[in-house]
Amino acid sequence: MALTKKEIAKKLNKTYQEFLDWCESSFEEDWIITEGSAYEKPVCVYTDGDGGVVVLECSSEIFEKYGLTLCSVEDLAWCDIHIRNFIYILEEMELVNSEWLHFVENFDYDAEEAA
Repeated sequence: MALTKKEIAKKLNKTYQEFLDWCESSFEEDWIITEGSAYEKPVCVYTDGDGGVVVLECSSEIFEKYGLTLCSVEDLAWCDIHIRNFIYILEEMELVNSEWLHFVENFDYDAEEAA
């Protein structure tokens, strides 16, 4: 299932219009990596600044804690990315994924529900 642009904007705590301005008319590549929470996986949202967007979500069904899920974006069939920046993003996501998994494995869900 593809993510909608509105869903991605929400993940980034941006309004829909802020998200569109960021990804469709900046003409500069950029990315945002979220921290995640006990209930939501961290993501990296990358834009080429010309309408292309890709979302990388920590963890994966196949590779579990050693993988990422590349999420498609509704109505988008492409995204350009510089190889060096893609490698840098993957290295950052590996670190974020590791930290998030450590947090989730040690999070006390019962204590939060009781509060």
